[in-house]
Amino acid sequence: MKKTNKKDIFYCLIPIILFCVLIYLLTGKTLIFGSQLDWNSQHVVIPELFRTLFYETKDLLPDFALNIGSGQNIYNLSYYGFLSPIIIMSYLLPKVSMSAYIIVSTIITVIISIILLYIFLRKHKFNSEISLLSTIIFVTSSCISFHSHRHIMFINYMPFLLLGLFGVDKKLDKNKGWLLTLSTFLMIMTSYYFSIGGILTLIIYGIYKYLRSMKKVTFKSFMKTGISFLLPIIIAIFMSGILIVPTFMTLINNRADSNITITLKDLFTIIKPRQFLYYHYGLGLTAIIIPAMISIFKKKKEYIFLGITLTLIAGVPIFNYILNGTMYIDSKSLIPLLPLYIFIIAKFLNNLFENKLNFKILVPLTILLSIFVCLSKYKTLYFIADITVLLILLIVYKLFNKKHLFIIPFTLLAFFICFFINKIDNYTLKDTYMSQTEQVSNKIDLITDNDLGIYRISNNMEIAETPNNNYRNPRYYYSTIYSSLSNQAYNKFYYDVINNNIPNRNRALTVTNENIFSLMFLSNKYIVSRAKELHGYELVYEDEQGIKIYKNENVLPIGYATSNVMSYEDFEKLPSDIASEALLNVIVADTKSNNDFVHSIKNTNIEFVDLIGKENVKVEDNNSITFQVESQSKFQYKLPKEYQNKILFISFDMNKNNSCEENDQVIQINNVRNKLTCSSWKYHNGNKQFNYVLAQKDLTKLNITFNEGKYNISNFKLSAIDPASIESVSTKLDEFDIDEKNTKGDYISGMIDVTENGYFTLSIPYDKGFDIKVDGEKIDYEKVNTGFIGFKIEEGNHDIYIEYKAPYKKVSLVLSISGFILFIFVTFLEYKRKF
Repeated sequence: MKKTNKKDIFYCLIPIILFCVLIYLLTGKTLIFGSQLDWNSQHVVIPELFRTLFYETKDLLPDFALNIGSGQNIYNLSYYGFLSPIIIMSYLLPKVSMSAYIIVSTIITVIISIILLYIFLRKHKFNSEISLLSTIIFVTSSCISFHSHRHIMFINYMPFLLLGLFGVDKKLDKNKGWLLTLSTFLMIMTSYYFSIGGILTLIIYGIYKYLRSMKKVTFKSFMKTGISFLLPIIIAIFMSGILIVPTFMTLINNRADSNITITLKDLFTIIKPRQFLYYHYGLGLTAIIIPAMISIFKKKKEYIFLGITLTLIAGVPIFNYILNGTMYIDSKSLIPLLPLYIFIIAKFLNNLFENKLNFKILVPLTILLSIFVCLSKYKTLYFIADITVLLILLIVYKLFNKKHLFIIPFTLLAFFICFFINKIDNYTLKDTYMSQTEQVSNKIDLITDNDLGIYRISNNMEIAETPNNNYRNPRYYYSTIYSSLSNQAYNKFYYDVINNNIPNRNRALTVTNENIFSLMFLSNKYIVSRAKELHGYELVYEDEQGIKIYKNENVLPIGYATSNVMSYEDFEKLPSDIASEALLNVIVADTKSNNDFVHSIKNTNIEFVDLIGKENVKVEDNNSITFQVESQSKFQYKLPKEYQNKILFISFDMNKNNSCEENDQVIQINNVRNKLTCSSWKYHNGNKQFNYVLAQKDLTKLNITFNEGKYNISNFKLSAIDPASIESVSTKLDEFDIDEKNTKGDYISGMIDVTENGYFTLSIPYDKGFDIKVDGEKIDYEKVNTGFIGFKIEEGNHDIYIEYKAPYKKVSLVLSISGFILFIFVTFLEYKRKF
């Protein structure tokens, strides 16, 4: 590339301006450039948690977050930017809201990517027009534009990936690998998940350059060059050990089971057009990729390699499956390969403008493949309009040989396709978001300012399902979490043991609920909500907007001891409703039962047909009940007097799971909703048993709502318990007095006076890595209450000190330090030209 001139600066500004215009058209003055789906519920609030923890502890490398999900290994959250250089920079800006920071930093990330890509293409001797148009195709690809406001980690590594391409050039042209190492390291630290595809991109590009530079390829020269080329990447992997080693261990221990069964047929099916075209969870390119891929298959070995490799990776699902860590087949893993497809498109445009294309072959093959795309019925109208305009533009250019007759209409075409695809997202309302966030934040601060203990707060004012929001308050502890990776023992307890309802399509969301047993067990002393009062909670504050604060002094403390112990064998024999009550009265452990627990649950004779009427259901031979709901239907059932104002348990099995051509099955009773996702949904929630715990005061009737669909249920059960039965459970145990000043970050400490030999437990999810000392002596701990840490304890006063150390953290530090030393050493040798 020649020295950058004014024309290049102007051309580089055009795609930047297009991106800014797109943002303005999508959001205007009333919306935030952030999706209602995941953007705020994960990609803003989890980095805010990292920043809040840093301000509280001054620890850049924490291991544990007590605030979220009842206490989680911090590496469960590393997918969302833990130790990312982009997120760490936000620590320097304490007065800037994380939502504003994420929006601005993401826009800057895209702009830097635009500049780097343009420079990269110019460096490879593409002229200004080709570099401009290729960069426009890049920024208007739906994966880049769409995830700049939805899943930012899908693209925020892109500047470092593009910088890595420069690093490949530097390594293979001048045998200097420092830039390749540094860019790969930053890419991994920004997004470990997508760095796998990113490293693959660098390797593919490296092989392409090697083949291009070698007249004759031999195995010996290929291996020699390959080993030298891979060394900077290996050093970068060592340098990032502090992130990838502990994260890998959490993946092994906490990866949720997938509902999807992958067959050989699934792994080797024919190419799906949406891998390439329009789909924002794929490459998101327009129809120009079709003739571009056709034209890349030339006689030259490097182009044949590039064409075959990129066709197979995007077209054959097994590669997709591997890039997704063998979890599922999802084309989002292809996004890091986008620069290589843009490179191919640039080659195609270069051949077009230099009149090197064979239209007699290209046009028929393009039409043939276009028929295949149409037969797949994927965005047919989009595609027909797109490919028709493209073919017309190609023919017009062929006839008149005027670049502007192609570039200007094509730019407008790409922009409008990009706009309409981005338009489908639901953006966050600016005023609503800001006001609701402030309202809830004020309530959280009000609670923590007036109650200096350590307890949890249930926030039923979740904005767009944001169970991770800590509202920049280090003393706000909560039992909810929404993360692609979280403690699976806790998730299983939350939904399978304490029987919380599952209201969402994704079971990974452990959201707030009205299950009084779950709230009390997990130490939710306060509830922030607009809902009615629950048994055991009293109203202590209400503002003008109707947001209330409820308080319950009787919830179980975060840590306690009791001599009432139940064996797992006995616990597993209990029905689910009785088991919920038992958890408030005993500690379940791998020992013999020793308790005086007597349940207070009473079964009712109420049947499902009583709730919605016999005329609406059909009873099958196996006593299951079938009914069809043509449109959303509502029923109301008045409870018999003996069950009014009680706490009710309702449960039944869902025997029919709709296909994804039908709707998810949803049944809501009062404020409690359960959902069963369609059968092939990749994040299937597995909600085959619907559970409802209704604990509102003045409960006299059931309001039942069914979504449209066919249902088949069995094993219906409705039972009740008097609220007085659980009013004094916390008085029957010995409370752990947590030392608030010394409990922060990775550490928990306090004292307890144990009245009788028994068990001690914390409502902190069981995990490997806890170091527990009682009176200065290290002790072993075990899993109690099916998912929490606990241990035997003797009568008397005890000091308890707990530290969490992420598994293999020390090993990861050694790897990272070794990697940095090696990087400095190799870079020094390169500088001295002795390497």
